[in-house]
Amino acid sequence: MPNKKATATRKRSPCGNLSIINEEILPMSKPLGYYTAYTPGDNSLLEKLQEEYGSTFEKITKREKLVILTVLASHIGCQLDGDVRGEIFAIAKQMRDQLSLSDQGGVMQAIIEQIRWGQNAEPVHHS
Repeated sequence: MPNKKATATRKRSPCGNLSIINEEILPMSKPLGYYTAYTPGDNSLLEKLQEEYGSTFEKITKREKLVILTVLASHIGCQLDGDVRGEIFAIAKQMRDQLSLSDQGGVMQAIIEQIRWGQNAEPVHHS
């Protein structure tokens, strides 16, 4: 079953006056095992998730996927040393307010790949 591509249209959403995503056909993303240590038949949580929600999480809505990202990002962030510079919160707010949903998703993808593959500045420590 193909994934969907997003195109923005203006509509009222439960989160306020935001662009809601309409759907068009797009090529399938890679299965969960491509990104993780999942091995078929290992009876792991990853296997159970794939069985329940599909190998590309196609049975999870975009909103639900964003909740998962939020929870996992918060958990990983709490495990790291260092402080967050105040300017980072201001930058995040500017991105939220001024970037299209497509560009926000692109920034998220870039950040995820940088975190995963080690392109990160040294932690900031305030004395």
